[in-house]
Amino acid sequence: MSVVANLQRSNLSNIERALAFEKILNAGIFKNKKELSRAIGKDETYIGDLMNMLKMDERILNHVAKSNPNADVRALRIIRKAGKLDKSGKSDKQHKLYLNYVHKKLSREQLQKKVVRQSEAEKQDSHPKQFEIQTIKDGYKLKIGHELNKNQQEKLKGLLEEKLTRLFAGIIAKAMARLFDKVVKQQLKEKE
Repeated sequence: MSVVANLQRSNLSNIERALAFEKILNAGIFKNKKELSRAIGKDETYIGDLMNMLKMDERILNHVAKSNPNADVRALRIIRKAGKLDKSGKSDKQHKLYLNYVHKKLSREQLQKKVVRQSEAEKQDSHPKQFEIQTIKDGYKLKIGHELNKNQQEKLKGLLEEKLTRLFAGIIAKAMARLFDKVVKQQLKEKE
């Protein structure tokens, strides 16, 4: 079990441990993370988090290897989940968040809040507005979040005309009633 003894050395960086875990599992020395975790006396989640570091932006891995060998694995997990890697092994979202983490000395909680805010902003951006009404010189322009065929366009146009006519008729009727009330009150005052 010299492999286990080597893994428990304190001078190994997290990346070295992750690479060692990966080699051990790929070589079949242990069947899975669970067996490996029992052998070295660490939680399976810890092993998974370390191994998942290898799925991070290569710029982050290089920085961690050179400047921050024992970086907070849980913080790195939050950063890793912030964005997927592209084909070249990079994720601008991960990298930007990591730089924030390092330079501003963010806590895990602060990192998590940033990721949640970023995710919410992306959700809002990914859902186009259902519709938008713009006032133009001769009327209104309606923008709809998706394409409509001719039949759907005509049906929508008819519904909008009907609803707007009712709406404006109601508004005009109320305005006329208020105006009538004012005129009647004015006339009554003049008679007194």
